[in-house]
Amino acid sequence: MCDSKSIIVLDEINDEYAKILANWYYNWWGKDESWSYEKVYDYVVHSTSKKVLPKTFIYVEDNILKGVCMLSYSDVDNRPDIYPWLINMYVDEKYRSNNICHLLINKAIKYLKDNNFSEVYLYTKINGLYEQFNFKKIDKINIYDENSLYDLYKLEIA
Repeated sequence: MCDSKSIIVLDEINDEYAKILANWYYNWWGKDESWSYEKVYDYVVHSTSKKVLPKTFIYVEDNILKGVCMLSYSDVDNRPDIYPWLINMYVDEKYRSNNICHLLINKAIKYLKDNNFSEVYLYTKINGLYEQFNFKKIDKINIYDENSLYDLYKLEIA
């Protein structure tokens, strides 16, 4: 683990972090999408690499994993034409409203800029958060789940 506060860009995920992230994701979206816990765990383990993408960014403070976001080449099966994606932005409920989300997103955007990406996409039903980072709503996107229409956002990376 890590002392004090830090955002860590992972090339691989150890079992301790993988279990925490898998629990978060399983309870957040895994059950709703009929994923088993094992499938979510496997997804987490393979959500980062030594290559440019995919990457997982975690926020650790006082040896406690408090938040995560990921960058990936894909997120929406019916939109393989746009990438990369900012995905799985999650802060443990106990630590929300502590600027962790902002720190993680800023780190992910800097990572993309440093690796010569000119844009990034995301989809959400949350209004107001991503606009703070200059994401622009560009369309609606159907991901074919129960709440099928989401806002599609794009950030031009300067």
